[in-house]
Amino acid sequence: MTDAIPQDVPFSLSCADCDVDSPDTYEDALDGGWTRIQYFPQGVAENFLGLCPVCRWYEEHEDTARQEQTLPHDHQQGGDPCPI
Repeated sequence: MTDAIPQDVPFSLSCADCDVDSPDTYEDALDGGWTRIQYFPQGVAENFLGLCPVCRWYEEHEDTARQEQTLPHDHQQGGDPCPI
């Protein structure tokens, strides 16, 4: 992350593509495979946006997965499932 983030900003993360539950800390997010984590001060329910591991997988394998119909189905931890 960058030095431009105020130190008193709590870590609250949302996936830019789905509504999956997010990790509690930045370190947990990295350990869990989240990528593209960016400070998002205009967020209503979050201070950071990123890409969760399943949405990242889907983005990287979308064409192959659609052809083979092998999309992950275990990603309904949050309110709405990933867009898969």
